[in-house]
Amino acid sequence: MRKWSYIIPMFMALLLVFGTTASAFDDLPAGADRDKIMSLKEQGIVSGYGSLFRGEQRLTNAEGIHLIVKSTGLSLAAFQFFKAPLASDSFDNVDNDAWYADSFIIAAVNGVGVPRDIKPNEEMTREAYAHYLHHALMLTGEYAFTEMYFQLSDAGEVTAEYMNSLQVLMNGKIIAPPDDGNFRPKEPVTRREAAVWAYNAAEFIASHAESPSGEEEPTGTDVEQSVTAVNDDINKVTLSWGEKPHSGYSLTIESVVFKSDMTAEIHYKLHLPEEGMMYPQVITTPAASVYLASAYTPVAVLDR
Repeated sequence: MRKWSYIIPMFMALLLVFGTTASAFDDLPAGADRDKIMSLKEQGIVSGYGSLFRGEQRLTNAEGIHLIVKSTGLSLAAFQFFKAPLASDSFDNVDNDAWYADSFIIAAVNGVGVPRDIKPNEEMTREAYAHYLHHALMLTGEYAFTEMYFQLSDAGEVTAEYMNSLQVLMNGKIIAPPDDGNFRPKEPVTRREAAVWAYNAAEFIASHAESPSGEEEPTGTDVEQSVTAVNDDINKVTLSWGEKPHSGYSLTIESVVFKSDMTAEIHYKLHLPEEGMMYPQVITTPAASVYLASAYTPVAVLDR
């Protein structure tokens, strides 16, 4: 039976992913990136090859998943098992005795979304690393993001399911929007890029640890009702929610209940933006309409 121990695997993983430790990295130019990478080193998240970090070296899938798990602090502490999980339970190509096996197990159990057929020794692309990092980040808490939509010149090259992850990370300032508009999604992510993004994610998590925020449940007090005569017998009743910053907000009419006092209750719901989704910044007015016999007086009723 496999012994469930993290001390030795994690120690070996640090050596295999980032080489031997050193007091400083001579190949990192002065600046913010160097400071971030050195901070990760001091936390035991990364190390180097002697005095070199080799920041432009391409990251493998194994190294990327390990770095994401370490930097976001994911673990198995919240889970109970009848038997210790194995990497092979969730992945076809991950050896149960590999140095990175425990990180893949943690990623799988927490739901990071790493595909079953991932090949650990292949290079990880920039978009894939961003996508998995975003998933791991969102597993650590509930966060409110600004909702700017960043236009990318090479958006057509981004895997469709990965685009939201890029937008969220750019809004959270975890990834800097590219100066030239090209994200280069299919290019391999480098050790330097991966480490900087991991540092930014860890800082984001730490800065929100004591102050998670979200939007309050709407009360419906700002919903307006208007009635327009279609003809002598029919009225069009429209409910509108006022101006919103983007299309993530919506209003839906759920049902109409006709009462004996000749009122018609229009039951509606208000929908907030989906958590973690980014929307184009276009002013919209969520609204929905229903047609009623003119003999009825409409009454709007908010359903929760």
